Amino acid sequence: MRALRAIFATDHELVVEKPSGIPSEPTYRKDGNSALEKVRRGEFDCEGLSAAARDRLPDAVLPHRIDALTEGLLVIALSTEAAGWHGKEIAARRWRKLYIAALPGTVRPDELLGVHKAYLIRRGRRAERVRAGGKPAFMEILAAERSSIDSDVVHALIDLKTGRYHQIRVMLEGLGCPLVGDGFYGGREGDMLLRHVLVGFRPFGAELVYSLVSLEGLEERGVSQRILELVRATQKRIHGRELIECSAQGG
Repeated sequence: MRALRAIFATDHELVVEKPSGIPSEPTYRKDGNSALEKVRRGEFDCEGLSAAARDRLPDAVLPHRIDALTEGLLVIALSTEAAGWHGKEIAARRWRKLYIAALPGTVRPDELLGVHKAYLIRRGRRAERVRAGGKPAFMEILAAERSSIDSDVVHALIDLKTGRYHQIRVMLEGLGCPLVGDGFYGGREGDMLLRHVLVGFRPFGAELVYSLVSLEGLEERGVSQRILELVRATQKRIHGRELIECSAQGG
């Protein structure tokens, strides 16, 4: 994915596919290159954007964010009402968020599975794991499969329960398997892959959940059919539901 592309649009929100390397929001560089600034200027591909949505683009805000190095789905609110709506939904942990990550092939896939918990704090541009005093962070690794094109890579399907700063990256570091290519957290050299592949949420004012996926090109990058099918099955299971049920850890 290179260009910023909207795959879902209403009068009140967009869901765009963000390429890796583009920050979600403006940074200290002030170069105007963030996904939010591009949307505000209308610099993205979208078919059938309504006049009402186009008029609201300059006021777009982010109810959530993904790291600059993370690619995939980003929800952007086009009104203060929608921003407040999504903020409340996120706080209630009603969103569903799945990620696919590339890990070093030295890990044993079966040992990664299950729910993982950590306490995290942010120190500047870095997240750290602490024994006490941090914010609780949960994620579940639903599947882990060796790459179909590189035996030295394992792909993990991650259900992100909370949305802490750099959460996936620092928790994988703590599990002894930092992301391939993520030198910031001790990962070995290689092509980095961390994609937000599924988001399940209720659009502003809607009764039913929408579940959207971003899977294009992943098979060519070695992600197994089993993992891709699990993502599609999750999409079918939650799309059209009145509410996403939450576990004790969130969802």
